[in-house]
Amino acid sequence: MSQESLAKDKKEFRSLVLQLKKLNPSWQAKEITKLIVQWENQPNYTTSTTLRVKVWRILKRNTIDDLPRSGVPRTTTSTEYLQAVKANIEF
Repeated sequence: MSQESLAKDKKEFRSLVLQLKKLNPSWQAKEITKLIVQWENQPNYTTSTTLRVKVWRILKRNTIDDLPRSGVPRTTTSTEYLQAVKANIEF
């Protein structure tokens, strides 16, 4: 899967969880997780506990957008970059 499709899937799942919460304001993460586990096309999480933590974090954040990453920016590891590093190491 491409990076864009993964990001799209994440946002769709977050949106779905927030819509369920909007429809049923009294529901907590546990109830939403029980409903999602019953679906035929459920997300690929290893256990229901992992899914519940994911739902809890989405409800706590209350947004479909990613949080900004703190700290140093991630480095890029493109093939051109790796070739340049190898060339520099050889000298």
